[in-house]
Amino acid sequence: MEKKARIYWSEQTESTNTDAWELASADSEHSANLSVIATRWQTAGRGQGDHKWHAAPGENLTFTIILRYDGRKGSFAPFPAAQQKAVSDLTAQAVVDYLAGHGVEAW
Repeated sequence: MEKKARIYWSEQTESTNTDAWELASADSEHSANLSVIATRWQTAGRGQGDHKWHAAPGENLTFTIILRYDGRKGSFAPFPAAQQKAVSDLTAQAVVDYLAGHGVEAW
């Protein structure tokens, strides 16, 4: 069975991380594994930990992906923080590689 990402788009939000957390916490069909929450502009974006994410409207990729590590909807398996960072880093590199393959410079 082919899995497809569910994409939620908004022109503006405070934080895609906050939106993703609220969506995932709702434990509904709308918080499926591989859901993507994306926006043109975050007014109060958050990175990992206490980091803030500042981005001008339309000039950066601003999205959050819901990954359910054990594959069951509504549950979050224990996952060491060091490995969470590795998943984030690998995902970022995959996006950079994809964009480079389409003639878009990213870093």
